Amino acid sequence: MSEQDTSSLVSVFEDFFTNIYKERINDVLSSYPSTRSLEVDFEDIDKFDTTVADQLIHEPEVVVDAAEEAIRNLNLTLPPGVGEFSPHVRFYNGPGNEIMIERLSSKRLNELVTFKGIITKRTDVMHKVKMAHFYCQACSETYNVQVTRNFKPPRMCASCKKLALLPNEEKSKFVDIQKAEAQDLLEKVSGGSPAAKMELWFEDDIVNYITPGENVEVTGILRIKPSQNMKQKNELVFNRYVEVVHIKSLKRDFEEIHLTKEDVEHIKELSGHPEIINRIFGSIAPAVYGYSEVKKALALQLFGGTKGKMMKGSAAVRDDIHILLIGDPGIAKCADGDSEVLLADGSLAKIRDVVEEVLKEKGKTQVEDGFYATSNHDLVSLDLDARISPSKATYFWKLQSPKFMYEVETGTGKKVTVTPEHPFFISSDGHIASKPAKELKEGEFISTPGKLPIKGKLQPIPRPRRGKTNATKARLPKNLDADFARLLGYLAGDGYFRRTSSFEISLTNNDSGLLADFNSILKKYGIPTKVKQDRRTRAKTSFAFSVELGSALSSLGLEGKNARTKTIPQAILKSRNREVSEFIKAYFDCDATLGKRGITIASASRELLSRAQLLLLRFGIISQLHKTSSRATNTAAKKRRTYFRLFILGENAKKYAEHIGFNCKRKSKKLASISSKREEDFNTNIDIVPNLARILLKTRRELGLTQSQCGLPRSTYAHYEQGNRNPSRRSLQKIAGAFKRAAPKAKPVLLLDSLSKSHVFWDKVSRIRRTKPKEKWVYDLQVDPTHNFVANSLVVHNTRFLNSTSTLAPKSMYVSGKSVSGVGLTASAEKDELGDGGWTLKAGALVLASGGIGAIDEFDKIDDEDRASLHEVMESQTVSIAKAGIVAKFKAKTAIVAAANPKHGRFNQTKNLADQFDVPPSLLSRFDLIFPILDVLDEEKDQNLAEHILTSHIEAARGTYVEQEELLDKEILRKYIAYARRYVHPVLSDSAKDKIKEFYLDLRRRGKSSGSVPITPRYLEGLVRLAEAHAKIRLSDTVEFDDAKVAVELMDHVLRKVMTDQETGKFDVDIITTGRSRSQVEKVERLLDIIKEKTRDQEAVPRNEVLDEAESSGMDKGAAKRILQELMRKGEVYEKEPGWIALVGNR
Repeated sequence: MSEQDTSSLVSVFEDFFTNIYKERINDVLSSYPSTRSLEVDFEDIDKFDTTVADQLIHEPEVVVDAAEEAIRNLNLTLPPGVGEFSPHVRFYNGPGNEIMIERLSSKRLNELVTFKGIITKRTDVMHKVKMAHFYCQACSETYNVQVTRNFKPPRMCASCKKLALLPNEEKSKFVDIQKAEAQDLLEKVSGGSPAAKMELWFEDDIVNYITPGENVEVTGILRIKPSQNMKQKNELVFNRYVEVVHIKSLKRDFEEIHLTKEDVEHIKELSGHPEIINRIFGSIAPAVYGYSEVKKALALQLFGGTKGKMMKGSAAVRDDIHILLIGDPGIAKCADGDSEVLLADGSLAKIRDVVEEVLKEKGKTQVEDGFYATSNHDLVSLDLDARISPSKATYFWKLQSPKFMYEVETGTGKKVTVTPEHPFFISSDGHIASKPAKELKEGEFISTPGKLPIKGKLQPIPRPRRGKTNATKARLPKNLDADFARLLGYLAGDGYFRRTSSFEISLTNNDSGLLADFNSILKKYGIPTKVKQDRRTRAKTSFAFSVELGSALSSLGLEGKNARTKTIPQAILKSRNREVSEFIKAYFDCDATLGKRGITIASASRELLSRAQLLLLRFGIISQLHKTSSRATNTAAKKRRTYFRLFILGENAKKYAEHIGFNCKRKSKKLASISSKREEDFNTNIDIVPNLARILLKTRRELGLTQSQCGLPRSTYAHYEQGNRNPSRRSLQKIAGAFKRAAPKAKPVLLLDSLSKSHVFWDKVSRIRRTKPKEKWVYDLQVDPTHNFVANSLVVHNTRFLNSTSTLAPKSMYVSGKSVSGVGLTASAEKDELGDGGWTLKAGALVLASGGIGAIDEFDKIDDEDRASLHEVMESQTVSIAKAGIVAKFKAKTAIVAAANPKHGRFNQTKNLADQFDVPPSLLSRFDLIFPILDVLDEEKDQNLAEHILTSHIEAARGTYVEQEELLDKEILRKYIAYARRYVHPVLSDSAKDKIKEFYLDLRRRGKSSGSVPITPRYLEGLVRLAEAHAKIRLSDTVEFDDAKVAVELMDHVLRKVMTDQETGKFDVDIITTGRSRSQVEKVERLLDIIKEKTRDQEAVPRNEVLDEAESSGMDKGAAKRILQELMRKGEVYEKEPGWIALVGNR
C-alpha cells in the first residue's frame, strides 16, 4: 500500500475515533496502562466505512497498524504518569463467525478470520523481543531495531562497516507471548470425524486471558509457518496458526455478570414479592412437571451458602452444595419403531433400523428393560435459537414397550406414536417448553419444522448392468441431475415402471408438453420412445424399454411399486434443492389440480405425499395432508377406497410459485392468477405463533406504546393481546419491528423477533389416541446438547435436570462419566507440544467450572480409580497434583450436580434404595442431598397430574396466566442469583440455629437407637448451607427460622427416602456411610458366627448346612445365599471343595 493510501486510512480512523468511539477511548485512557486495548466492533466500522471494513478483512495487518497510528495522532490529554498513549486496537465480531476451523483454507491466508472453538491446551508465558538492541564490538556503536514479521538480525555495523554487531538482551525490549490450541466445538463436528485444531498465538495484554476448556470466539489473522519435518523431508509443507487480534470467552462466573443500576433496583423489587421463593423454585426446569423437592434443591444449589467462612484453626468451610440424582434412566421417552427420523443429509430412516444397526456394529450394553449403545450419527434438531440445524445422536436405546402408547396427529396430517412420557415442544408465553404426550390435549400447538435448511448433495446414479441384446445401449448421466430428477417425478405421478423381459418405462398424460419433455429426456440418454393412444379416454402414453435405465431405477427402489406403495427415493431426499424442485415440479405437473385458493394433489400412497410434504419444507412451503375416501374409477366394482390429499394453500401457494412452479402452461397460468391475490383474499394462513397474549401486553406496556403503535391496525392487534386470536408469523414480524424501533435490545423484544424468524411451524394437535404397542420394543436417541430430533416431521424432545441448572449457571461444565477420566474431571500434567516440549498442567472439567456448576452425567459409569480424584474436590474444593516434578494446587470451587442410574437399571422398591446406588459410600457421604428419582406407574396419580396441568393451560388460554406469571425469565434469574451470591452473606439467627440443632440431635438419637453409627457433623454443615441459600433467595443477611425449616424439611425428605431400612422401617445412617444397613450387618455377623461355630472342630462345613442353620435362626434363605456369595466375593470365606465352605485363615 502506498504512503498516500496509508495516510488516507489513518485519517478515516481519526474521524471514526473522534466521532464514534470518543467515549470508549476515554475509558481506556483513564485506566491506561492497566488496560492496553481498545475493542472495536467490526459492525461499527462497517457502518462507518464499508470500504475500510472490506480492507480490514483482506489486509488486516495494514488496517490495524493504521488504526493504532490514528490513536497516537489524536490530541488527547494524558493522565499524570502516562508518557505515551499507544493502545492495541482489537477488532471483534467479524463476519462469518460461524465458520469452522476445518473450513479455514489457504484461500484465507493473511486475512482476518473469526471462529468459535474450545481451548484444549495453553503454554506458559514466553517473551519475544519487540525492540532489539545491538552494539558493535569494533566501534561500540549501538542500534535499536524494531522487530517485525520475517525479521532478520543485522550483522554489519553501518558506522565501521564491519561484521561485528552483537545483540544485547539486557537493553532490548520484550513483549509477553503465549501459545494455545483451540478445536472446533464438538457439537458442530459432522459425522465421526475428529475436531479440527488450530494453534493460536497471543501477545501482550491478552496472554493468560483464557484457560483450557473455555468456549471462545477468536478473531485473528490466519498465518502459516514451516512444519517441523519440512527440512528433513525436503517438502514445502506448512502448518497454519492464527495471530490473535481479539479473543472473547463465551462463559462467565456469576460474579462476572454485569449488573446495571436498573438491574439492582429490579432485583430488590423482586425480592420483596411475597411469592419470590416459589417463583424461583418454579423457574427451575419449568418444562419438567412435578419433582418439587428436586427443583427446590437445585435452586438452593445455584444460590449456595455463605462463602468465605473460616473455622478457628481450620480451613475454609465449603459453601457450595453438592447434589446427586439417582433415578430410573430417562428411557421411557421413546418412539414407535416405524417412526422415521430425519438425518442431516435429508434422508429418512426408521428409528428401529438406526438403533438396531448401531447395537449390532458398536456392541450393546444391557439394562434391566432393554439395551443401549453409543455412536455418532448426524441428524437435525431444533437449536436454542428455535432454528433447525445439524446435530448429533450419541446414545441409542432399545427398550421394552410400555403397556400403552400415544398416537399424536396434527392438523397438517403429521403423525407419530410415542410412549406416554415422551415430550413434545409447546409454546408457552413466548418460550418453548416441553410436555409429555400423555398430557397433551387436542387443540394445543406443538412444534414441527417450518423450514428445513438442508442443502443436500449431487447424488450418483447406480451403475446399470448392460443388456445382453443388440438393443441400443443407454447413456445415463453419472449423477442425478435436474433431467433425471424430472424423470423420477414423472414416474411418481402418471408414470409407470415395470420389469418385463427388459424394463418398461412409460408416462400417460394428455399434456403434449409433458410428453415431449419425457421423450426428450429419454432421447438424451439414447433411449427411443414410442407413443400410443387409448381409444376410449384419448389419453396418450409415451413408452420405452431399457435394461440400463431399468436397472438404475430398480437400484433406486422404484421396482415393484403400485399406486399405494409409490414413494420418493432416498436419492431425491438427499439431493440438492435444484434437483428436488425439478422432481416436485414434474410430479405436480402430472397429478396436481389448482383451485381458487391453491394447489391440491391426491394419491393412494400416504408415504409418497408425506415425503413430498417434507421436501416442500426445504423451501419453507407448509402443506396439509388429509385422508379421504372415494370410489375407484378404474375398477368395475367401484369400491370405496382410502386416498390422501396434499393441500398447498394461500401464501404457501405463492411460495410454491416462487421456488418451484409448473412446466405445464395451463397450470402455470392458473398458479400465476393465484399468486397475484393479496393475503387477505385467502384467509388460509396457518403459520401462526400461539400463546403470546401476556408477553405482548407486558412488553407493550413496558415500552410505553399504545395498541395503535404496534405495527398493525389497533383492532387487529387488540385480539392478539386478548388471546382470542393468534398472530401470523408475518403479523408478529410487524409487531416485533415496531417494538424494536422503540427498544432494539430489550429482552422480550429480541425474543419476539426470534420467534417471528424461527424455523418452527406451530401445528395444532387434531387427535390423540391411546393405543397398544404394535411390537415388543420402542426406541430413542439422545442428541446433545439440544436433546431433540425430528421424527415423522415432528420435533420430539428429551428433558433433563442437569441441563436446566447448567444453562442457568453462566459458568458450567457438562461431562459424561462414560467418556471422562479422573484427570479429565480434575487435572493432569502432559507434554507441552506448543512450547519447549516440557511438561504443562491441564485443568479438568471441575477446575474449569470453578465458580459455577459442574454437571456430571452417568456418575455411576466413572471408574473406581477416577472417582478417587473427586474426594478432595468435593470436600476441600481444591485439586492437588504432583507429577513430572510439578507440584501444584488448583482451585475448584465448584458445586457438583451429578446424575446416576441404579445398579440394575431400575429401582427395586422392596429393597433399600441406597443398596442400589452404584456409588461408593465415601463419595455418597460428601453429597449434601441425594434424590432417588422413581418412575412409579400410578395411573390415578398420573391422571390427576395431567388434569391439573391441562386445567392450568386452559386458564392461561382464557387470559388468567396464573402458572406462567410465576416464572422468572432466565436472564433475570441469572442476574438475581449473581447479586445474591455477590452481595448477600447471611448469618444464622438464634431461632434458626436452634431449629437445625434440634433436628441434628434428633437424627443422632434415632441413629443411636437403631444401633447404627450416629449421623456425622458433615450433615450438620449441609443443613447450614441449605438454610443460608434459602435466606439468600430473600436477599436477607439473616438466616431466619423459616429458612432453617425449609432446609430441615428438605434434608428430612431425602433421609427418609435413602436412610430408611425397608426391612425394619427404622432410620439407619449406616446405609449411606458404610453401604449396608444395620440389619444387613447383623445378618452378615450371624452368618459368620454360624460358619465359625460349625468349623470349630473341622476345616469346612457343608454349604446347605450353613443355609439351613441361618433359616432356622429366622433369616430368609435367599438372603443368606446372597450374603454368602458376597462373603466369597470379598474373600472372607472360600469354597474348599464343591459344596463345602471354610473361613479364610482357618486352613
